Amino acid sequence: MELEAILELKQLRYIAQDETRIERKTETKPVITSRGVKPKVKVQWPPEAFWLYGVVEPLTGWQWTQEYRQLNHTNFQAFLNQLSLQLGSTVAVMQMDRAPAPKGTSNRMV
Repeated sequence: MELEAILELKQLRYIAQDETRIERKTETKPVITSRGVKPKVKVQWPPEAFWLYGVVEPLTGWQWTQEYRQLNHTNFQAFLNQLSLQLGSTVAVMQMDRAPAPKGTSNRMV
Protein backbone atom coordinates (compact mmCIF):
# COMPACT_ATOMS: atom_id res chain seq x y z
CA MET A 1 0.00 0.00 0.00
CA GLU A 2 1.08 3.58 -0.54
CA LEU A 3 0.27 4.53 3.05
CA GLU A 4 2.64 1.84 4.31
CA ALA A 5 5.45 3.30 2.20
CA ILE A 6 4.74 6.90 3.27
CA LEU A 7 4.67 6.01 6.97
CA GLU A 8 7.49 3.46 6.59
CA LEU A 9 5.41 0.72 8.20
CA LYS A 10 6.29 -2.95 7.89
CA GLN A 11 2.66 -4.00 7.86
CA LEU A 12 -0.68 -2.18 8.03
CA ARG A 13 -3.78 -4.28 8.72
CA TYR A 14 -7.44 -3.42 8.26
CA ILE A 15 -9.71 -5.20 10.75
CA ALA A 16 -13.43 -5.00 11.52
CA GLN A 17 -14.79 -5.37 15.07
CA ASP A 18 -18.18 -6.35 16.43
CA GLU A 19 -19.76 -8.00 19.44
CA THR A 20 -22.73 -10.32 19.81
CA ARG A 21 -24.80 -11.83 22.61
CA ILE A 22 -25.19 -15.60 22.71
CA GLU A 23 -27.82 -17.04 25.00
CA ARG A 24 -29.98 -20.01 25.71
CA LYS A 25 -33.55 -19.64 26.78
CA THR A 26 -36.70 -21.68 27.07
CA GLU A 27 -38.56 -22.38 23.86
CA THR A 28 -42.17 -21.31 24.26
CA LYS A 29 -45.19 -22.60 22.39
CA PRO A 30 -48.89 -21.72 22.34
CA VAL A 31 -50.89 -22.90 25.35
CA ILE A 32 -54.68 -23.29 25.28
CA THR A 33 -56.48 -21.78 28.30
CA SER A 34 -59.94 -20.56 29.20
CA ARG A 35 -60.89 -17.01 28.28
CA GLY A 36 -59.38 -14.53 30.77
CA VAL A 37 -56.91 -17.06 32.22
CA LYS A 38 -53.25 -16.25 31.59
CA PRO A 39 -51.20 -19.24 30.44
CA LYS A 40 -48.49 -20.50 32.80
CA VAL A 41 -45.53 -22.13 31.15
CA LYS A 42 -42.86 -23.87 33.19
CA VAL A 43 -39.35 -22.58 32.50
CA GLN A 44 -37.18 -25.49 31.43
CA TRP A 45 -33.86 -23.86 32.35
CA PRO A 46 -32.72 -20.45 33.53
CA PRO A 47 -31.63 -18.08 30.79
CA GLU A 48 -27.87 -17.71 30.49
CA ALA A 49 -25.97 -15.40 28.20
CA PHE A 50 -22.46 -14.30 27.36
CA TRP A 51 -20.93 -11.84 24.93
CA LEU A 52 -18.40 -12.54 22.20
CA TYR A 53 -16.14 -9.69 21.19
CA GLY A 54 -14.26 -10.27 17.97
CA VAL A 55 -12.31 -8.89 15.04
CA VAL A 56 -11.78 -10.18 11.54
CA GLU A 57 -9.34 -9.15 8.83
CA PRO A 58 -11.39 -9.40 5.60
CA LEU A 59 -8.37 -9.57 3.27
CA THR A 60 -6.84 -12.64 4.92
CA GLY A 61 -9.68 -14.16 6.95
CA TRP A 62 -7.71 -13.86 10.20
CA GLN A 63 -10.03 -13.64 13.18
CA TRP A 64 -9.76 -13.36 16.94
CA THR A 65 -12.48 -13.53 19.61
CA GLN A 66 -12.86 -13.38 23.38
CA GLU A 67 -15.77 -14.23 25.65
CA TYR A 68 -17.06 -11.89 28.38
CA ARG A 69 -20.00 -12.02 30.79
CA GLN A 70 -21.20 -8.45 30.05
CA LEU A 71 -21.15 -5.83 27.33
CA ASN A 72 -19.52 -2.75 28.88
CA HIS A 73 -16.62 -0.37 28.38
CA THR A 74 -14.43 -2.11 30.99
CA ASN A 75 -14.62 -5.45 29.19
CA PHE A 76 -14.14 -3.73 25.85
CA GLN A 77 -10.96 -2.07 27.12
CA ALA A 78 -9.71 -5.48 28.30
CA PHE A 79 -10.52 -6.84 24.82
CA LEU A 80 -8.52 -4.01 23.21
CA ASN A 81 -5.56 -4.66 25.50
CA GLN A 82 -5.54 -8.38 24.63
CA LEU A 83 -5.96 -7.60 20.92
CA SER A 84 -3.00 -5.27 21.12
CA LEU A 85 -0.90 -8.10 22.54
CA GLN A 86 -2.07 -10.39 19.70
CA LEU A 87 -1.15 -7.85 17.01
CA GLY A 88 2.24 -7.02 18.51
CA SER A 89 4.01 -4.19 16.70
CA THR A 90 1.63 -4.34 13.72
CA VAL A 91 -0.32 -1.15 13.00
CA ALA A 92 -4.04 -1.87 12.56
CA VAL A 93 -6.94 0.26 11.40
CA MET A 94 -10.10 -1.01 13.12
CA GLN A 95 -13.62 -0.34 11.86
CA MET A 96 -16.22 -0.39 14.65
CA ASP A 97 -19.97 0.08 14.85
CA ARG A 98 -21.58 3.01 16.66
CA ALA A 99 -22.78 1.03 19.68
CA PRO A 100 -22.19 2.74 23.04
CA ALA A 101 -20.26 -0.16 24.63
CA PRO A 102 -17.17 -0.08 22.38
CA LYS A 103 -15.74 2.90 24.20
CA GLY A 104 -12.64 1.92 26.13
CA THR A 105 -11.68 3.46 29.45
CA SER A 106 -8.71 5.19 27.84
CA ASN A 107 -7.92 6.56 24.39
CA ARG A 108 -5.01 4.27 23.71
CA MET A 109 -4.25 0.59 23.51
CA VAL A 110 -1.62 -0.78 25.90
